Amino acid sequence: MKALKIILIASTCYVLIFTPLFLLLNHFFFSLEFSRQGIESQSGINRENYLLYTGQVIKYFFNTEKEISIKDADGNIINNFFTEEEIIHMRDVKRIIRIVFYVLIISLILTVFVLTRTKGKYGIISVSSTITFIIISVVAIFAYFGFDRSFYIFHEVLFRNQYWLLPADTMLIKMFPLGFFYEYAIVWFIISACLSLFTGIIARNLRQFEL
Repeated sequence: MKALKIILIASTCYVLIFTPLFLLLNHFFFSLEFSRQGIESQSGINRENYLLYTGQVIKYFFNTEKEISIKDADGNIINNFFTEEEIIHMRDVKRIIRIVFYVLIISLILTVFVLTRTKGKYGIISVSSTITFIIISVVAIFAYFGFDRSFYIFHEVLFRNQYWLLPADTMLIKMFPLGFFYEYAIVWFIISACLSLFTGIIARNLRQFEL
């Protein structure tokens, strides 16, 4: 029973942490960052095409295509949009994102299915919310005071090659500069922290009615 609670707490924490990661993959956030990061001046891509291209990048992460290809508004493939190194890196990113996503789905199903059939579920949710908030707070502090270093370590740990060390003049870097990922991380952490706090408050209030 103790092992089951640990698994439930871990899966609930995972859901609270990583759900916002995928919620931010939307046109609103990309459009906002397009202006904030000055992407048009760096890449020469206007807002409409930027949203078109980034939409294709996001779709690539979840489709069955082995390699990414970017198409224009008429549906024609743009040759040499990304270099071979960028394509390889995108393939590696896709692998990681799909693993994170599949684990998220499994964790969500496990959390919802088992918690609804477990006594003391609100207590488990409350503990999970507290742990998640602590984890996010610690990571956010490290990222805030040393994002460049944290970003480097993150890539060193997750990627098996050096293709992520792309030149500054590559399209991928122009479309997604370091500032983009910094603000992505900040918003991600804020949403996750707020979600944890809100979930924890609801769980503690409902706990008194649990039989």
